Amino acid sequence: MLVYFTGTVLSVLFAYISLKIKKYQRLNSVGRYTMAKLFALLSFVPLTAIMAFRYNVGTDYISYRNSFYSIPEYVENGYRVLNNILKKITNDPQSIFIISAIIICGSYFYIIYKESVSPVYSILLFVLCEDYFIAMNGMRQCISTAIILLSFPYIKEKKIFKSLIFLVIAFLFHKSSIVFIPLYILYIIEIPPLISGIAIIATYILSYIIREFVFPILTRFEFYNNYFIGTYANINENFNWAYTLIFLCFFILLSYEYKEVRQCKELKLLYSGIVLSLFITSLSAVMPTMLIRLTWHMNSFIVIYLPLAIKKLDLKISKTSVKNVIGVLILVAYALVTTYRIIIKGCHDVLPYQTIWSN
Repeated sequence: MLVYFTGTVLSVLFAYISLKIKKYQRLNSVGRYTMAKLFALLSFVPLTAIMAFRYNVGTDYISYRNSFYSIPEYVENGYRVLNNILKKITNDPQSIFIISAIIICGSYFYIIYKESVSPVYSILLFVLCEDYFIAMNGMRQCISTAIILLSFPYIKEKKIFKSLIFLVIAFLFHKSSIVFIPLYILYIIEIPPLISGIAIIATYILSYIIREFVFPILTRFEFYNNYFIGTYANINENFNWAYTLIFLCFFILLSYEYKEVRQCKELKLLYSGIVLSLFITSLSAVMPTMLIRLTWHMNSFIVIYLPLAIKKLDLKISKTSVKNVIGVLILVAYALVTTYRIIIKGCHDVLPYQTIWSN
């Protein structure tokens, strides 16, 4: 884990310096802007390089490496086009990992600096909530998430047409991005916490019945058939209680501050993502593990907008120190869960780390 720890520390350090330079009055505005942008760019480099130049790191690494030369039929056309373009430029399969790393990390860091009230905290969340490690496994899905990330400014402004353009492009890289359609609906119709909570509980209780109706429909489609009952389905990992509890805590937090949520577009978007995640995990209690993969998309909202939720906490004790403690506790909770999953359970097969030069 040392390489990931080092990369995270360097990214956070450069981001911190970038933010400090913005407030440094001894430099003129042009100098501050240039230096701040330089260190912001530097913060993007360490984690991107680690992801880009890995070798045999990530569950599907070998599959992606082999598919560089012969793409399976089930792979979406967007990724197929990207792969074919790279194949015309170079015969080295590592190019697909380099470009994917740039797309994924580039989109995250761009939106973090554009939308997050605390880029340093968001970078930590990017790693600790497992998104970074997921990207080394489900590469196509994370490219689609990265594309959706770029639509966040349009989603929160309810610019549906522009949002749908990004959704269509994301769908061309991974079909699971269709999960953002119900997210748009939840964001627009504004379901209050009480109704959302009752609906989530009802979904969990009725999930056994729902399974009997949903499975026969989904399994008619080859792609989804593979995911739900084929070789990808792993019944031993079909429900992640730790992340469900974390989602539930965020739901309670945002429900407590629902008046603030309704007045803030960013928090409303975060709330919608959390509600959808809980709906998905309530179904995942009895369905195979691939429904959990849909919640991977929702982590992106947490990475970008959770810092704002913590900042706007209207606690009875309105002390900054209390909010800081809550922020730290959230990071610790994520760190414990991710450490357990990555090191002990070996999720995503990102350990041991090796580079293309050490092979």
